[in-house]
Amino acid sequence: MNISTQEIDVMFKKNAKERYIYFVKKIADWECVWALGDDSGYITTEDDDGKLSLPLWPAKEYAQKCAINEWKNLAVKEISLDELLDDLLPELIEDDVDVVAFMSPDETGLPTLSAADVLKDLLAECEKYE
Repeated sequence: MNISTQEIDVMFKKNAKERYIYFVKKIADWECVWALGDDSGYITTEDDDGKLSLPLWPAKEYAQKCAINEWKNLAVKEISLDELLDDLLPELIEDDVDVVAFMSPDETGLPTLSAADVLKDLLAECEKYE
């Protein structure tokens, strides 16, 4: 699953809704998602109200493009689809942490969604593969 530079550029120019549709389809198709983090875990973002969100990307290449500025020393971490559906998203729901789905490197208004909505959308997409 190598993503071309051209596809990366095209996808980062799409609006948040289009990127989210791609995000859900690719995660179900490739059976993994990507995050940035270090030895202590995954990086989260915080909005002006203190609400935490976990940024996730549908492919390693997209996450690598966002490993800049204060995130430049973070590692790109693969999360299996099973781990995402069975562990991570339920934990995010329990902890009231949202998901930043497929943010671009120059994003200012982050496309956040509830972890419950992401879980519901991924499960619906995965049903198409059964």
